[in-house]
Amino acid sequence: MVKIERYADDEIVRWAWASAQGPWTSAYLVDGLLIDSGPPGSTDEFKQFIQSLPPEQAVEKVILTHWHEDHAGGARFLSEELGLPIYIHKQGIDNVRKGFSYPDYRVLAWGGPFEPAPAVLPLEVSTLTTKTGNYTFELLHLPGHSNDLIVLIEPAQAWGFVSDSIVPEYQMIFGEPSEDIHEDIEQIHASLKQLQRHTAGMDRLAIFTAGFGMFPGHEILAKNISDIEGLHEKVHELKSRGFEARTIVDKLFGEEHLTGHVTNYALSRLNLVKALLRWPINKKGNLHSTF
Repeated sequence: MVKIERYADDEIVRWAWASAQGPWTSAYLVDGLLIDSGPPGSTDEFKQFIQSLPPEQAVEKVILTHWHEDHAGGARFLSEELGLPIYIHKQGIDNVRKGFSYPDYRVLAWGGPFEPAPAVLPLEVSTLTTKTGNYTFELLHLPGHSNDLIVLIEPAQAWGFVSDSIVPEYQMIFGEPSEDIHEDIEQIHASLKQLQRHTAGMDRLAIFTAGFGMFPGHEILAKNISDIEGLHEKVHELKSRGFEARTIVDKLFGEEHLTGHVTNYALSRLNLVKALLRWPINKKGNLHSTF
């Protein structure tokens, strides 16, 4: 399934895709700059979208926010068939250049495997100007969801393209540290606080996410931070009362999410609780972060 949404008087085009079994993911086009490239399963639809663009909207360069298959799956097509320059943070470049396989539940959602895109280039700049020079993006490295994740901020327009760093509500995260996709909730919190500080003076901030479209920026940032801090305090309070992680899941959420069972707990509420428990809390009950 494909849907196309337009924002800011058509200056921003969101191309969103979902399989029948999976959630939505997105690529955004702004003045010749393509942010992300969809998953492997969307290649045919994505090609149709790119090839249908009028000359004045044609893609000039591509930024991948991180290496996960639902964001970088079109890299091979864009680099090898269209010859477009594609950039990614150096911590994610090897996965995209070499390609990779992943579990069946992710193949069901995104297609696969991930075909190598050896021509992808390391991202070595802190600002990026679009094709006509109308927009200049600041690039922030905000790890947590992925160690290479970057977000793009256009301060003059108060736009933030944040990929998967913001969600409507924190209920699940990916993986134990040994898995290929794993999220660090302490680092996510630190990155969100950094993004909040960076955008504090921007009126009418608009946040563009990969899976859920646009949000009022300051409100969704504050909600994500507050949700994480509230959960952090609750899990440690329950742990202090002698409850184990699975019981804490039941007390906080009622039960494990269906996704947790489908993914064999790779993406689960249990992982969120375990990650929050690994994150220390000081004696006053305040958050303690090393970042």
